[in-house]
Amino acid sequence: MHVQTPVWAALAVAAGLWAGAAQAQPVPRSGPAPSGGSSSSSSSATTPEAALACVAARYQGEALAVQWLGRERLWEVRWLTPARAVLRIKLAPGCQFDEVHGVGQEAALKPPGGGR
Repeated sequence: MHVQTPVWAALAVAAGLWAGAAQAQPVPRSGPAPSGGSSSSSSSATTPEAALACVAARYQGEALAVQWLGRERLWEVRWLTPARAVLRIKLAPGCQFDEVHGVGQEAALKPPGGGR
């Protein structure tokens, strides 16, 4: 039996449980800005796609989940790095990184100039 299949299944279940059924959104998801969001363009992280684009511009890897944290007025993104580490990233409107938690942040950073 191949070991990665159970790991991916466990990761998917854990991400689903963590995100919560009420506000979790599949990746990618299109739609209007969350209620109370700013009326600026999508490049300022007012939609799930814009939040994911901000993270993708800075980190290598792929999105696992994106969630609007209404009380904090932040997007929270779960990001899988190439080394299979999971980063938890909170973004404020305007693509401002508020918090980044997880192992392997530096290794997942894209080099300046957009290479890699």
